[in-house]
Amino acid sequence: MTFEQWSNGIQAKVTGTIKLYAVFGKSVDFFTMLSSVVGVQGTYAQVNYNAANAFQDAFARSCAAQNLPARSLDLSIVADEGQGAQAESIEFLERHGLRQISLDVVIAAVHYTILNPVASSPAHAQILCGFRQEHPDSGTKIAALQRADARFSHIWIRPSEDKSAGVKDGEYDVQSALQSSTSPQMAIQAVFTALKQHISQLLDVGESDIQPDRTVASYGLDSLTAIELKKWVNTRLSSAVQTLEIMNPISILNFAGLVARRSRLVNATVFEGVE
Repeated sequence: MTFEQWSNGIQAKVTGTIKLYAVFGKSVDFFTMLSSVVGVQGTYAQVNYNAANAFQDAFARSCAAQNLPARSLDLSIVADEGQGAQAESIEFLERHGLRQISLDVVIAAVHYTILNPVASSPAHAQILCGFRQEHPDSGTKIAALQRADARFSHIWIRPSEDKSAGVKDGEYDVQSALQSSTSPQMAIQAVFTALKQHISQLLDVGESDIQPDRTVASYGLDSLTAIELKKWVNTRLSSAVQTLEIMNPISILNFAGLVARRSRLVNATVFEGVE
């Protein structure tokens, strides 16, 4: 690839995004950009494509910081659709954390950005679909082949943490409950029930002593334990939260609502129109 081709490749996506938003951005109801997870993960010999998608992610975050409508959907390989699904390099990409997603997932993600055009924070303006890395110590074939990248250690998955893993005896099946939720109340209650059980085990507190109006920190949660809870929420509930949000003085029930709203296990239409 020549420098001119590299430069033109970036310019087409970057200038196109800027000009479209300059003309329509502030007057439209939503502005959804179909980006790629390679803007986060990166791929070999595609520096122009990686940079252009990273720009769209940064652009969406910048708009969100100004309370403007813009979302960047970082898509992985779409199964049975387009060039990505037909490429011989699918196995190579999977070793680097990319997973095939169905067209239904893409449509649901686009639908979500239309219903929620303004992100609640800059970080939430960027949505990743189909990105996952196995834990280096998990012993799986993929883990043995993939390049362990410490940047993504907070989302490393072990087989026991996978959504497909069975539920242990006496454990609340929160994943099934979230997937079958048809209302915000059902999703929030499912998360709250799971949080009670997990916090009880994590902090050695009686489950019946955990009250919805108390904060997690009030039960003796320290920063290290908060990181463990964050990892559990990210992997088991498929919801992205920050350690600071766990330590914030909000009630466990309100925190459950935050987790439920962000969970990828909950149908995108469940929280439709809910502030």
